[in-house]
Amino acid sequence: MSAPYRKLPFQVGVAVSDRYQMTAEYVRTFAQMSGDDNPIHVNPADPSCLPALRALGIHGAIGHGMFLLARASGVLYHLGGPTTLFGEMGSIRFLRPVEVGTFVTIKGVIGAAQERNSDKRGTYWKCLA
Repeated sequence: MSAPYRKLPFQVGVAVSDRYQMTAEYVRTFAQMSGDDNPIHVNPADPSCLPALRALGIHGAIGHGMFLLARASGVLYHLGGPTTLFGEMGSIRFLRPVEVGTFVTIKGVIGAAQERNSDKRGTYWKCLA
C-alpha cells in the first residue's frame, strides 16, 4: 500500500484494500530475497514447468504466493495500526495462480473483534480479517 498509515476505527465491518499489478520486478525481487527461484516464477519458458503452466492456462511467469501473503500483511497493518502483529494464520488458500501483468486486489475486513487481554504494554485483540 502506498498510502501512509491512517487510524481507522477498530470495529466490525471496517475494511481496507490494496490494489496493485503483479510485475516481473516484484517477482525478481521476491525471488532474490526469498531464494525461491522456481522457474514457474522466474523462467516460465523452462521446459520443466511448461506442462504445469499450460494445464492451468498460464502463458507466462506467476507471482509467488508468499508475496501475496506479504501484501496481505500490509492490509492488516492498515486495519490495526503501527503495533499490529501478524501472530497467527488460520487457513490460507490460494484460489488460482496470479500471472505477471494481472491486477490484484487484497481486501481485509474486520469480521469479529474481541479484546483478549490488556497489560501495561497495550491491548491485544483477536481479530478475524
